Amino acid sequence: MAVRIVNKMGVISIENEIIEAAAAITVLDCYGIAGLASKRDKKNGSVILYGDDYSQAIGLKISEKTLSIDVHVIAEYGANIQSVGDNAIEEVKKKVGDIVGVKVGEVGIFVEGVAMS
Repeated sequence: MAVRIVNKMGVISIENEIIEAAAAITVLDCYGIAGLASKRDKKNGSVILYGDDYSQAIGLKISEKTLSIDVHVIAEYGANIQSVGDNAIEEVKKKVGDIVGVKVGEVGIFVEGVAMS
């Protein structure tokens, strides 16, 4: 389900992949984040994802007025995980909201593992 923005000039449709990419790129730019983790494969442990299929690490819930975003990450060893999570939440809310033009409500950061840099 894409985000639809209707204004006096017409309709803007933003596909989920664009929102997922914005969230992923924002998180990967945050201090203490080593990479994205798969939200699907818990049996085999945490794996850092490569490439641009961000849907494996990003979950979206879209309502009429807000977005909710879940991001599964690998933290860098030695980083304060609470601080990393708080910073990532703040950055995703701000930057994705600015990019998409829709209020980002809840952001969940799920630390699936830790990696040495």
